[in-house]
Amino acid sequence: MTHKLFIAESDGIWLATKDMEELAPPNHGFFPVGYGDTAGEAVEDLLGILEETEKKNEAVRVAVPPLTDG
Repeated sequence: MTHKLFIAESDGIWLATKDMEELAPPNHGFFPVGYGDTAGEAVEDLLGILEETEKKNEAVRVAVPPLTDG
């Protein structure tokens, strides 16, 4: 299963699988920002993107939503 890390219009990072993306309604406002065969690889991919962005002195704002049960 391929994992993708998504950033939503609400400025949150969400982890979703390809299946979840396909089930999402059109124009759901999620943008893929990291990819990997595991959740860890998807996060590493995102961190690499953030590192490159930082080198270019571009501003990046990322907020992680709190985890909830259910």
